[in-house]
Amino acid sequence: MKYKNYHLTYCTNVHPGEDWATTFTQLKKYILPLKEKLAPETPFGIGLRLSAKAAAGLLENNGLDKFQKWLEQNDLYVFTMNGFPYGTFHATHVKEKVHDPDWSTKERLKYTGDLIEILGKLIPAEISSGSISTSPVSYRFTQKNIKNDKETEQKITENFAAVVELLFQLKESTGTEIHLDIEPEPDGMVESSAEAVAFFEYLVQDVGVLLQKKLRVPAEKAHAIILDHLRICYDVCHSALLYEEPSEVMANFEKAGIKIGKIQISSALKIAIPLEQPERKRIQDRLTAFADSVYLHQVVGLLPDGSFERYKDLPAALESLPVTHSTEWRIHFHVPIFAAEYDEICSTRQQIEKVFSLPNLKEITSHLEIETYTWDVLPEKNQSSLTESIAHEYRWVLSNL
Repeated sequence: MKYKNYHLTYCTNVHPGEDWATTFTQLKKYILPLKEKLAPETPFGIGLRLSAKAAAGLLENNGLDKFQKWLEQNDLYVFTMNGFPYGTFHATHVKEKVHDPDWSTKERLKYTGDLIEILGKLIPAEISSGSISTSPVSYRFTQKNIKNDKETEQKITENFAAVVELLFQLKESTGTEIHLDIEPEPDGMVESSAEAVAFFEYLVQDVGVLLQKKLRVPAEKAHAIILDHLRICYDVCHSALLYEEPSEVMANFEKAGIKIGKIQISSALKIAIPLEQPERKRIQDRLTAFADSVYLHQVVGLLPDGSFERYKDLPAALESLPVTHSTEWRIHFHVPIFAAEYDEICSTRQQIEKVFSLPNLKEITSHLEIETYTWDVLPEKNQSSLTESIAHEYRWVLSNL
């Protein structure tokens, strides 16, 4: 929905559906009641998530034209898409597979190209630009590091050059501006804001060389094109996990000339680690309820000297709980943003409030996307009606933004 200076939506990755027919059924089931609850008299924005299979299906048999007509008939619009998860995202062992295929592959490039084609058709003319979030390049524990593998680095360079060229040509031919927003995530190849700055330096340099040749433009023009069409998706949960402060992150990006394409509004779990073993056992029992078999729940612990200890997933962290020296854990579990705690386990919601308090927020981005996708793996006593839960998150945002 349009609210003050922003387009506000929620990400439909919360709804299962890996082909277009199932995805469309889910949209009709949930979007229309939400619009009636939240914006009955005004246009209602959709943060559309499509798997690769669903995106390909939408592009067949005039599916895109039919979908566009449905949007128009129901006063709905799409301004942002989630292009991070490529395949199945519900009721299966997703874990580290969420990063596959990575940005060294033709599959990732083809998928992203399909999303660009879809959003290029759907985005309303009156909206200045559209956003597509994407993966943090690869998962650092299963993929080669581009700094150490020239062949992989070259493939990544060529793929990003191809997608920037596609976005540039779309804008030149139609006037439609779409940016691809890289989403830093713990244990992604691009993880922290500092790593994001370093990665963009690489993009400007190496991708810039290819663009100069492809587009026959000078270096300065190629660099400007890259920074227009490649941006950051700032996920508040991910940044909070790394103990980053929003004001410092935004200042670092601004200094580096990096734009924020969209902000994903999300909270992580946060808990103080007591010294006493009986208390640790109690915490272990409570956290075990969040250790599902579907999603990765990376854990970052704060040590007394200000350094960090890391765990790839919550079960590994729970095994170490009796001996850890951490004073606090932050856990990658996108919990509902309207709740400040869950059975004495806190959330990082305060980081969202800090983002909302940034004096220049409306200049940073106009795209805001609520991204809580873990409703069906929350502890059972924390689950409730999905439609009302999503509406509750909207109301919290609207009362705090």
